[in-house]
Amino acid sequence: MASFLGFLTGESDTSSRIGQVLLSNGKIEDQLIAGLSIEDNVSPLRISVTPANTDIDVVLLKNAKAHAYLDAEMQLPNEPQSICHVQLDQLNTESHLRLFANSFDWKVVQKNIYRYSVLTGKQTIVRTVIHEHLATEVIW
Repeated sequence: MASFLGFLTGESDTSSRIGQVLLSNGKIEDQLIAGLSIEDNVSPLRISVTPANTDIDVVLLKNAKAHAYLDAEMQLPNEPQSICHVQLDQLNTESHLRLFANSFDWKVVQKNIYRYSVLTGKQTIVRTVIHEHLATEVIW
């Protein structure tokens, strides 16, 4: 990300790997610029890039499929019923309780960094919590 922002601001050498990729692939550059947000009315200046939801969904799907395979040896199709992600602080009480229901056996990969759960039955549900900030759910 730092390389990308340096490239955008002209503070990075265009011969760098990220510079070469961006110069050779206008589609990637266009997608990143479309998600670029600059808040210059605050100090210090805030720059962020928000990826498109479809890009996030691709990552969440691959991640969930891997968890299901490793935990339950299930090979799941590429088209789930649903994929969702939400910030934990935006969940209402009912949704928060459902996310952390006792029926889920959370596997802590790194405390306060990453945990996941796989529930199999009528549906296969894979949930993750990332940095105690983002909750994800993929359902087949």
